[in-house]
Amino acid sequence: MAVATGNVVQEYKIGNTTIKICDDAYRDKTPEDIKKILERVTAIGWKCVRAARAAGKDV
Repeated sequence: MAVATGNVVQEYKIGNTTIKICDDAYRDKTPEDIKKILERVTAIGWKCVRAARAAGKDV
């Protein structure tokens, strides 16, 4: 079964902006795949935080 692109699982409205959260990238992943993805995202996020702190920014 193909995953529908833009499968909206949550929708928020902030002012005039509509934010739609889709599960396309994760719906057919195993728990292990999701864990690896989240570990990569966390590593990238911390790299950004460290770079900002090194530049003297308050993070």
